Amino acid sequence: MDFMSENGGDQGRLFRATRALLLPKDDFCFPEYVDGAALANDIGRFFHRKIITICADLDAAVIGAQGWVHHDAVFDGDQKLYDFTPLSAEEVSKLIQRSSKRSCTLDPMPTSLVVSMVDELLPSITRILNSSLCLGHFPEVWKAALVDPRLKKAGQAASLPNLRPVSWLMSKVAF
Repeated sequence: MDFMSENGGDQGRLFRATRALLLPKDDFCFPEYVDGAALANDIGRFFHRKIITICADLDAAVIGAQGWVHHDAVFDGDQKLYDFTPLSAEEVSKLIQRSSKRSCTLDPMPTSLVVSMVDELLPSITRILNSSLCLGHFPEVWKAALVDPRLKKAGQAASLPNLRPVSWLMSKVAF
């Protein structure tokens, strides 16, 4: 009962707790796979082909509508966002407090540690975010993600077409 009264104002948290209690976890396996590496490679190839197909379909739709496909210039390091208004430490602090508290195994620090030390880390986090946005550059190391294959609907057969990729992005930077 304490959980409900303490989190009464956070409908999202209450919904997630209810869902976790009432909906069974989808534990599925691929019995036809003995080798885990082969399974991971097949899932990766399947999602890669799916992304290529989606990109081709999008390009075809744009070509059909406009007769051409617009390709952005490659970032050369000299482009900057001159109209960018830097974030204040207070704005960054609010964003951190409102963000999900989940951690990814790629994160160099657990989210709970970052949140508990936000006052000490805030100047560095603010400077890193403003530099990235001002320069128009998002470092490659921040783009790392773990992809977790999930069934699209509960009860479906555990086959590749019935999977959807869920990406767990690295959410913090080693300071």
